[in-house]
Amino acid sequence: MQTLSRDEHATLFDPSHFDFIIIDEVHRAGAPSYQRIMARWTPRFWLGMTASPDRPDGFDIYALFDHHIAADIRLQTAMAESLLCPFHYFGVADVTLVSGEELEDVKDARYLPIGLRVNYLLEKAAFYGFPAHASKGLSSARREKKPRHSRPK
Repeated sequence: MQTLSRDEHATLFDPSHFDFIIIDEVHRAGAPSYQRIMARWTPRFWLGMTASPDRPDGFDIYALFDHHIAADIRLQTAMAESLLCPFHYFGVADVTLVSGEELEDVKDARYLPIGLRVNYLLEKAAFYGFPAHASKGLSSARREKKPRHSRPK
């Protein structure tokens, strides 16, 4: 989305060039970059997908699509209907540095080297009964230039 919101990329195509545009993670569509894209492009059909359409800031995602909802399947329903593979979610809120200082703001964890972050997450998983040798995980990084594989040290 960030690429298409920039004029140097957006102007490569006529606004009506695409018949169908899919926006994944459409709960972010309240952001200015998404708004620029939706204002510029005029496909015959927009499809927005998100697992969390209700935003805490009150932005109405449904209004972007004239309240036309193809499917509204919430997490509990998806789990009950076996639409998702089983998973365990751990919300990890604070990090203790080697110095003993505790970082309470989750954003501060981004400053930890990747190896420390992986080890920290494995420590928390073990705390909840999922030891490292039996654990697999998936994480995402918003600002990495390219993906890296991470292994515990």
